[in-house]
Amino acid sequence: MVDQRESGERLPSEEQLAMLCGVSRPTVRTVLAALEQEGFLIRRHGIGTFVVKSTTKMKASLQSLYSVADIVRMNGYEPTIANVHVAKVLLPVHISNALEQDPGAVGYRVSRVIFAEREPAVFVVDYLPQALGEQANMDEFNSQMIPFLHQRGISLAYAAAELSLERASEETAHFLDIPLGDPVLLLHQVAYTADNTPVIYSDGYHREGLVSYSIMRIVKSDGGGQMQ
Repeated sequence: MVDQRESGERLPSEEQLAMLCGVSRPTVRTVLAALEQEGFLIRRHGIGTFVVKSTTKMKASLQSLYSVADIVRMNGYEPTIANVHVAKVLLPVHISNALEQDPGAVGYRVSRVIFAEREPAVFVVDYLPQALGEQANMDEFNSQMIPFLHQRGISLAYAAAELSLERASEETAHFLDIPLGDPVLLLHQVAYTADNTPVIYSDGYHREGLVSYSIMRIVKSDGGGQMQ
């Protein structure tokens, strides 16, 4: 039934779906939950359940530090970067702290949208210290951050990353072409050079259901063969 409906179309109520399909409401509820988990549906409290049609599905690993465009390409899609905006700004306190800058420091804010096969997939906002931004000549930036910096002699060694679910702000909703307040997957990370200098504070807002991240977890023993 979902396959026969258009993206954004509202589904009938659980009771109506149960009657149409000849099944119980608990069965309908279970199926809807599974479809929502897979990214085919979105539920808006007090409004209804809506179809999300997206043929773009991507997987990535948190173990390796790749740009979003590289992730899109590795999944067999053609990436496009648009809406690039570079500006000097006063760094918010929590960002200046993360980048080990003085309070009230100026830095660069770099935002852009990464498309996968003409579909907006991720809205990325990076912050860089002013000195590093000037060294890299950020006014020339128009593509991928990691290779852009590498070409200018600034190589990243690792990043501390966190994943969380957030609600789309007005800016994020606009650039991802989704309703305000829709859930988005936020990949927040701070990237460092080999000498442990933080150089990029980054927030990547992913449209729900487009990208899934994985990580390898290793079972550790206590030295005597016992699992911890």
